[in-house]
Amino acid sequence: MSSQIATATVESHFEVPCDSRSADGFFRGSMIGFAWSLYFPIHPGTTSNRIIDVACSRTLGAVKAGGLFGGFMATYSYISCRSKVIRGKRDHMNGLIAGCLTGMLWSVPSNNPRLMLTTGLLCGLMGSAVEFSQER
Repeated sequence: MSSQIATATVESHFEVPCDSRSADGFFRGSMIGFAWSLYFPIHPGTTSNRIIDVACSRTLGAVKAGGLFGGFMATYSYISCRSKVIRGKRDHMNGLIAGCLTGMLWSVPSNNPRLMLTTGLLCGLMGSAVEFSQER
């Protein structure tokens, strides 16, 4: 009994705050989005043949993609952490909740309910799969 209390105390003592997890998600997501967009450009670029114009266009696109993916990951990380705290459980349902809410929140600017629902479900399934693969 006392070993369970000691383990719970140690685990709660070393638990990272949700704000820190969100900041970590932003920085990791920004780096991933930036690197991904440099390697796989998501925009047609410029019509100029000058190498400096192409490099600037590609870099600006990568910065934008990095910021967007960083924001997405920060939102996901925060909601996932808060759902762990609120539910008191650490399971794949936290990833489902966080993925659905994040996907729906980030697709609100489209003003398309079908897209919001589809994006929420796909992000929720991916989040659930990631959390399920991390369970021990």
